Amino acid sequence: MAVLIHTADLHLGRMLYGERLLSDQAAILNQLKAAITAESADALLIAGDVFDRAVPPAEAVDLLDEFLTTVVRDLDVPVVLIPGNHDSADRIGFGSRLLGDRLHIVADMDRASHPLVIEDGHGPVSIYGLPYLEPARVRERFDDPSGLSTSNRSTAADLLKMVVAAYRYDTIREYSTTYQYHAKFRNPRYTLGYGNTNPLTASSRWDVELSKTGYLTEAGRCLVIQRDEMTA
Repeated sequence: MAVLIHTADLHLGRMLYGERLLSDQAAILNQLKAAITAESADALLIAGDVFDRAVPPAEAVDLLDEFLTTVVRDLDVPVVLIPGNHDSADRIGFGSRLLGDRLHIVADMDRASHPLVIEDGHGPVSIYGLPYLEPARVRERFDDPSGLSTSNRSTAADLLKMVVAAYRYDTIREYSTTYQYHAKFRNPRYTLGYGNTNPLTASSRWDVELSKTGYLTEAGRCLVIQRDEMTA
């Protein structure tokens, strides 16, 4: 079984009543390194508020650099690290795509879809980091509910989650699989016809249970279909 050591809210660089806490924080990190060795940890998880503020003092940055270097290089233990609401996601995430999986810094939603994978006696273990982000930054990922906007930034896994969520609603299943529908309005009185852009909904051979449009960063606009409890 994989051994994971979790810590959070280090707040490196914090001052308390005018007193610097860096020496105390260094002592705590030394204890953490000792625990990693004693427990033969497979990975270290650092969950948010690594620094006490968005622009930490240089001494705090040096302390974290020394600690991570020891854990990743000397102890050969991978680290998953995410920012919190006190530190800066942009600064924490600088260079994260160049660091590789031994130091797995997750500071944005794109990186969150790529797990750190370790092995134990039962097989692969995938560890996903989900960083703290301001709502405006997350909202940019799903620009509109249709899923067709080119401003959306999503993966195939994201579309699968959307399909699973949409399938729970009878109305969405009904209207997304209806080939033609005529809506009648009272004031003013008129009828408006709608046609499904997915021609497979008209085929009895396909027996489509859900049809959903989407947008992939890699492939652009696409269509996801669920039939016979299988996603195509």
